Amino acid sequence: MHPKKLQLLQKSLEYVPAYGFTKDSVKKAVEDLGLSQAATGLLERGLIELVQFHHTDADREAASYAHEIASEDLENKDVVIATLQKRFQLSESFQPHWSRAVALEHLPQNWPDATRRLMYFVGEILHATKDKSTSGSWYTKRFALATIYRTSELYWVSDSSDGQKMTNSFIGELVNSWNKTDSTLSLLDAKANEIWNAGFRTAESLLRSMRSGF
Repeated sequence: MHPKKLQLLQKSLEYVPAYGFTKDSVKKAVEDLGLSQAATGLLERGLIELVQFHHTDADREAASYAHEIASEDLENKDVVIATLQKRFQLSESFQPHWSRAVALEHLPQNWPDATRRLMYFVGEILHATKDKSTSGSWYTKRFALATIYRTSELYWVSDSSDGQKMTNSFIGELVNSWNKTDSTLSLLDAKANEIWNAGFRTAESLLRSMRSGF
């Protein structure tokens, strides 16, 4: 990555808590760095690059955390729960603006990269638990865990509890439910399905109101 682009992304993220994943965050960063406004063109793919830059760092840190706590002889389900909880904590300062990040990821041109990123992350979690599944179960486990992540994400967006306590509890419920069903795709209870459907409708609404690009 070009050094100036790296600087711009890092500085822009500092403004996201105040201005969200918007052009304003990037413009503030450009001003701080003493660059011309033309520097915004360093983000060739637009604001999704800001979202993905944060994801890359947070996913890496959460994955390292998973490997660290897995060495403490925790049950696999507890490693998964703690890692997912940690992952959302790493995005805590961006929570008020996260619905826009989700909407950006759901744009058709961004969805393939977002899916690959998520599948890599959940794969790292399962790798930390020394998952040895093969054939169909390999895919089933990753799809199930990715579904838990996305469902928890939609729940977390509207969580106003201190220290995301409600989200932490919700993640625990989902993972324990998944663990009991031996990784089948029937992991989501009525409560989770209701949240998922409501969240998907919200994302659809955001997508209709947003313009593609920067």
